[in-house]
Amino acid sequence: MAFIGFLLIVAGLGQVTVDSVDGQKIAGNWVAIDETAITIETAGKTEQYPIESVVKLRRNADASPSATAIRVGLVDGSQLRVRSVQAEGKSVTLDLLGAAADDATLDVPLKQVAWIRFRPPVAQGINEQWEQKQAADKPADTLVVRAGSDQLDEIAGTVLAIGRDAVSFDLGGQQVDAPLDRLEGIVFRGSDAEPTKIQAQITDIAGSTWAASKITGQGKTLQLETAAGISRTFALDRIQQIEFRGNVRMLRAADAASVSFAAAIGGLLDPAFSKTLFGPRDVASGIALSAGSELTIRLGDDDRLFETIVETPNRSFDGGVVRLVIQLDDDAALDKKLTAAELPEAIQLDVAGKRRLQIRVESGQDSSTGDALLLRKPRLRK
Repeated sequence: MAFIGFLLIVAGLGQVTVDSVDGQKIAGNWVAIDETAITIETAGKTEQYPIESVVKLRRNADASPSATAIRVGLVDGSQLRVRSVQAEGKSVTLDLLGAAADDATLDVPLKQVAWIRFRPPVAQGINEQWEQKQAADKPADTLVVRAGSDQLDEIAGTVLAIGRDAVSFDLGGQQVDAPLDRLEGIVFRGSDAEPTKIQAQITDIAGSTWAASKITGQGKTLQLETAAGISRTFALDRIQQIEFRGNVRMLRAADAASVSFAAAIGGLLDPAFSKTLFGPRDVASGIALSAGSELTIRLGDDDRLFETIVETPNRSFDGGVVRLVIQLDDDAALDKKLTAAELPEAIQLDVAGKRRLQIRVESGQDSSTGDALLLRKPRLRK
């Protein structure tokens, strides 16, 4: 990974933990970061760790981001927490949380905004529906409306403007104003842009995550630039975490070498339709796998560790048993039956020297397609 920048030398940046690609955790005082290494002081001794050997740097003291913030997702993968959103024409103005008063305003081209969620995450059922709608490729702008306490509905059209109290929306040639207090959020029409290569994901103390394609720095500040060309400057004590994505490959079902689905009880639905409905699918937080799903990932020469957190993706899986089977080439690496009470569970497997990672989910006892697992942030460390 190439980081272009000047040496950042800062005293008293606070206690951090560095995760290395070989699984080590190094705790100490963050002294410096430059284009080649991170410098950590531990017990009076200063050590440098090459950037290519680091997966993550995180501050030990937890931040306290606002739970009620508006969330804005950009097409480059950044997710920002803001106080307010306003849009007119082709530009969106964001009032960023956690920024200095003279640096809180960020103007973003409307085409770079993927979604806006006005309401905070609440019940699991609502969050699941939002994630599904957010991850779907929409042919038009979509207003997501809270219908009752446990249901989200959609209205397709075109966003004309976003004000303090309402969204102006073209609905079949008729302009309507949708009150913000009735909306869960907006999912914008899918972008045709090619996926961008993210070098690092930076989380600030307000909880915003920035998908950085370039980092530079001087003195006590860190400058980042996203793939969309958005630039920000941070004091280093405003950074909560840096995850070096160049050393991590995030996995998606869409990128798998193969995906398949076999219903426990065949013949009821067309196989292709069943695969579309129940097969492995990408959601905002990872990969959802219903019982009967299987996907295969090709491994590279530099892939060393497979990591994920296994969770239950929905409330329907409350007392059943789901079997998770993972194979590396032709060798069984994991075969485990899981219940909701045992989740979440972290998984880490050594994949060095292997060529194929196969993940399969089966119903553990009652042949129910409703049994499912979520692989949260599945990734390969290099």
